[in-house]
Amino acid sequence: MKQKISLLVALLTSVLAGCGGGGSGGNPATVIYEKTITGFSTVNHPLTSPKLMTFSGSGLLTVADSASVVTFNVASGAVVSNYSITNPFGVAVKPGSNDVYYTGGVSGNQGVFLNGQQIPIPNTSANLYGIAFTTAQDWYVANVAGSVLIYQNTNQGNPVSVPVPSGFPSALVANNGLIYVSLAGPGASILSFNPAATGASNHGFTPLPWGTFDFPNGIAVDGEYAYIANSGDSNGNNGYISRVKISDGTKEVFASSSVGVWQTTGVGFCGPSGLAIYDKYLYVSNGTCTSAINQNQILKIKLQ
Repeated sequence: MKQKISLLVALLTSVLAGCGGGGSGGNPATVIYEKTITGFSTVNHPLTSPKLMTFSGSGLLTVADSASVVTFNVASGAVVSNYSITNPFGVAVKPGSNDVYYTGGVSGNQGVFLNGQQIPIPNTSANLYGIAFTTAQDWYVANVAGSVLIYQNTNQGNPVSVPVPSGFPSALVANNGLIYVSLAGPGASILSFNPAATGASNHGFTPLPWGTFDFPNGIAVDGEYAYIANSGDSNGNNGYISRVKISDGTKEVFASSSVGVWQTTGVGFCGPSGLAIYDKYLYVSNGTCTSAINQNQILKIKLQ
């Protein structure tokens, strides 16, 4: 009997020890996620009106500023490249490379540029905004007159112009072969564009069931979520970042002056425009607004 009791006590002791009972070998402490909002230093190239942004796979952040397209190394903040250009807006990196494509040029007849050189494409007779790649050969440009231009690196001289059903396209981002298109203005929606369905009655455009946004602009996709920059109003006031679950359209305010743990001098967005994701951070280009809070900066929001 005493032997059985001893074995039972030993068994219970072993179980308790495995569960962390009374000892230091328990479960590790739970890490609590904190949605911090901090700044990314651009002291090596102060920004004056940052717009759309993108990342290359090597941790290089490319930003369209007021009169240049500048690329930063996010680890050091050093400027990797700086291309002068009038009225830049959209930027994209060709997949599998560090080649920076961007829109800009003389208002009313803007073009597309690659690493400081204009690409020989037909005159657009328009202003161009967002640009995105689905493959290394296929790229798309938002024509604010109301269409998306489809280019191929193998045949740049013959782009296809696909009319948007309504509204004025602004930012573009690729996701699983589709292009998400933000429409400019108040109460605007986000469209999904399928390049393989341009012959359909809707020309391949479908309004996403995400509701409307307040002057939406840049879009970034991270797994099952899409993030949208809302400028707030026409002056860039009361901007915020929306997060949408792509599978069901559930939408929330992900960051605003009242959502998030602000660790900047001021609290709030100022005409947020571009979004880009790298190493579990959402980068936001903060432009200008009436209050000038955090204006002309790049902000970082910690992702869970």
